[in-house]
Amino acid sequence: LEYLRDVSGKKKAPFFRVGRDFRYRTTQHGLYYRGRRWSLGPLKLGLLGRFQGRNAALALGALEILEKVGFKISPQAVEQGLKHTRWPGRLQLFSEDPLLVLDGAHNPAAMKALVECIREEFQYHRLIVVLGVMEDKDIRAMVKSIAPFAHHMIYSRPAYSRAAEPERLFREGLGLHASAEVIVSLADALKQARAMAQKRDLVLICGSLFTVGEALSLLDPKSYPPERP
Repeated sequence: LEYLRDVSGKKKAPFFRVGRDFRYRTTQHGLYYRGRRWSLGPLKLGLLGRFQGRNAALALGALEILEKVGFKISPQAVEQGLKHTRWPGRLQLFSEDPLLVLDGAHNPAAMKALVECIREEFQYHRLIVVLGVMEDKDIRAMVKSIAPFAHHMIYSRPAYSRAAEPERLFREGLGLHASAEVIVSLADALKQARAMAQKRDLVLICGSLFTVGEALSLLDPKSYPPERP
């Protein structure tokens, strides 16, 4: 942050910060934003996760600045844009019966944030995780971030050369999870997760965008009815 402040000072460019120049708060009703001129809310966000409030405030602050140099955007466009924003593979709710969420978190910090969001945003009985990770990642830390919170871990892999072998994931998770199994084929892992999932359970597919991408190509809408619009 100090580096950015120094660069902006040298270039005599204005320096704005969320929390100082643009403020926000999130409630059960939505996002409330107060900027240099705009005061908006409650605004519904299409993206899940507590941190998305800060991201939205940053975007709104940028729009305020752009408005000063001639860009015009209506409050209705702002409202609709935030409400309908989607990011495939990032806390993507694919199905509601059973709950099925996909997220491409691929490092320990992202995995911890994912677990936090899952526990905050969803109500469920059991958490069933299908995990596939790339071999060059900090696998131990990633497994440690999520396995203790899962009722069952299914270690798998996408059909990609850099993917870690599921047996390695299983070994790294020994002693961390309640129960676990290895199913090498991602298609078979998804079928097993569906067979295990009961009405109030949540199936989470995560560990890599490669895992999520392949899963999206394999998911059967008959087994996982897509989210209602």
